[in-house]
Amino acid sequence: MLFDCKSYYSFFQPLEVTRHTLLSDKMGFHFFELPKLPDDISQENMLMLWLALFKADTEEELEKIKGMEAPIMSQAINAYYTITASSEFREKEQLRTRVCLKIHSCHLHAPLYGRFVPHSVNVAQYASLIRDKSPANCDAQLTESNFKTHSSTRY
Repeated sequence: MLFDCKSYYSFFQPLEVTRHTLLSDKMGFHFFELPKLPDDISQENMLMLWLALFKADTEEELEKIKGMEAPIMSQAINAYYTITASSEFREKEQLRTRVCLKIHSCHLHAPLYGRFVPHSVNVAQYASLIRDKSPANCDAQLTESNFKTHSSTRY
């Protein structure tokens, strides 16, 4: 949760820190916390319907919104179904998933690509860090990092 309150909606306006004067009444920040959204939604409240649509994770939730007989929501859900049914969308989704996995993998292995002088204090500190985080993988990761060190690099 973003804010420690029960309300799904919060509105903020920027104030000067010491004098607490409002910067502008023409500017503000609206936050909608979807997990806090109430379950009972009226078909007349378009904002709540759109928020429920953004929150929907399952086909059942989409069909529940569609069943409220708000024409614009039915159009939006039908458009979503049309887009996600295309082979182009599925291909892009698979590529996006692969990129996300690659980025995650890079973040996991980022410390291994540092340049260490062999037998330096940095290697010892790194070994200690890896051993604390993952004792089972320590030797494999240190071996991998040692192959990536550059002894000719001067610090």
